[in-house]
Amino acid sequence: MNLVVNASQDTEGATVCRVVMSDITKRKSEEEELQLSRERLEESQRIAKIGNWEADLSTGELYWSDVIYDIFGFDSNVFKPSVKAFYKAVHPDDIGLVFESEKRSEQTGVHDVIHRIVRTNGEVRFVHEIAKRYTDDKGKLIMMRGTVQDITERKIVEEALRSSERRFRETLENVQLIALELDLEGRVIFCNDFLSRLTDWPTVEIVGQDWFNQFLPQDERESLRTIHKENIRTGTRFTHYENSIQTRNGDPRFIRWSINPANNYSTLK
Repeated sequence: MNLVVNASQDTEGATVCRVVMSDITKRKSEEEELQLSRERLEESQRIAKIGNWEADLSTGELYWSDVIYDIFGFDSNVFKPSVKAFYKAVHPDDIGLVFESEKRSEQTGVHDVIHRIVRTNGEVRFVHEIAKRYTDDKGKLIMMRGTVQDITERKIVEEALRSSERRFRETLENVQLIALELDLEGRVIFCNDFLSRLTDWPTVEIVGQDWFNQFLPQDERESLRTIHKENIRTGTRFTHYENSIQTRNGDPRFIRWSINPANNYSTLK
């Protein structure tokens, strides 16, 4: 309820109070709903480690939502963000990526870049920026508005996976074990050097070939191809088989092999 009181005197000199009241229930409800929406947005941004920003390129002023201060390691009560301060926080080796993306946005209309930042305590983090360009009537860039997300944990996981993959590949290259990766149709996607040495086929000529037609005896090709497809379809793992394969000069080699469709690898030995 909104209450307005006006005091005045009537014709006989007596004080008269005039009261005007209005129902503001709807307005208060809308204000509370707006505040709740803001709190939900801020909480969602904190969980996702993503914040929104707006850069006025004519003045160099920069607006950050609260989460971005946390990402960059600044105190929102002390630090005043600016375009210049942002560039200073970008990792020196990645500033070129930022400028290239900004230049590219002239054609695409979108600034989209992953780069590192250096926080005030020296910690390095990875962030992903996406922003839209805004120009004046003459086409001059005057504003960019977008988001920035801390993706450091994701990059650490990705690097760990790449490192694990590298170690796995290096192991396969050095053991006396044939390692193959086949697609559903039996085409070779990957093989290690041991298969090349065993069959006398260069690796570059093995990859892309039909494993069953190229290396298996004619009377076993289709039956083993059927087994291969069925194992992938059903998810059967580590089923063992024995058969011969043919080298480049036609000499047979006997192998014992197993398939692991969950990892898309056929491993033979």
